[in-house]
Amino acid sequence: MDPTQCEEEQALEAESLECILMDDLEVLSASVPRQYRVRVVPFVNGEGENYVAVKATFSIPPGYPDTKADVSVAAVKGLSTSQCQELERLMDQKATENEGMAMVYLLVDMIREWLIERNVAGATDGSMHAEMLKRMHMKEKDEKRAADTRAGEVASSASLSEEDALMRQKRLEGTPVTPESFLKWRTAFEAEMAACAEAKGGVGVAGKTGKAAGNGGAVKPSGKEMFLRHLAGTAEEDEEGAEEDEGGRLEVESELFEEEEDDSDFELESEDDEDESDYGYDSEESEDSDAAATRKKGREKKGGGGLRGKKR
Repeated sequence: MDPTQCEEEQALEAESLECILMDDLEVLSASVPRQYRVRVVPFVNGEGENYVAVKATFSIPPGYPDTKADVSVAAVKGLSTSQCQELERLMDQKATENEGMAMVYLLVDMIREWLIERNVAGATDGSMHAEMLKRMHMKEKDEKRAADTRAGEVASSASLSEEDALMRQKRLEGTPVTPESFLKWRTAFEAEMAACAEAKGGVGVAGKTGKAAGNGGAVKPSGKEMFLRHLAGTAEEDEEGAEEDEGGRLEVESELFEEEEDDSDFELESEDDEDESDYGYDSEESEDSDAAATRKKGREKKGGGGLRGKKR
């Protein structure tokens, strides 16, 4: 911003300050570099009791507002020197943050807020008692602010809880179904489905041909029909399996597995017994040999006959 623009900005701000601050503003220098002194109190127009007050002096450099204004603070009542120095440091920091814009009124408003927090009755002499009163006052204000915040949060939470409870109750109750409401819903539903079927080239819900027309005349089976077809197919498979079992079953002649008694066996056994008695064989050994011979004959008979199977 060139010097001419800076001067124009300063002149406009001076007019604005005179209109807003009026009697609280004292113009120390109306030419560059400009200088103002402003009396600042916590409450204006009798809004509350003022126990503290200061006079802030603003020195405007030629390059303002691109260059920050210098601020000095003097106590009028209720503040100590250390507090005024603290306020000056705070205002210098805020002026640096707001470089590039008109800042005098903004800084005056920040000073007023700072004084409101320290506006304590009886704290006007800068003594230890006054400092204690100020700290107690600030603590009470902080506690009140925290209580207000908690109350707002509780009220908001209670409101949300009531809304949640109403929504939950509404979901549980639902919409009561009566013959009239069902008939109304059914009429609307059938009309909607008929319109969809007509758009696809079908007849509608009553004719149940909308899907058939869209699938080349083949009606898509329902889930029940598919289930019944599956059961019918399973039963047919079981019957075919049973017929195959009956048709392919082998009939075995049990007579082939029965031992045929032959008189020759008894004659042979009797002759063997006599031979054994003649030659003095042990009775147990003769019994074993007889049993082995009998089993061998049985196998030879079975092997010669074989299994004769035939189908029914």
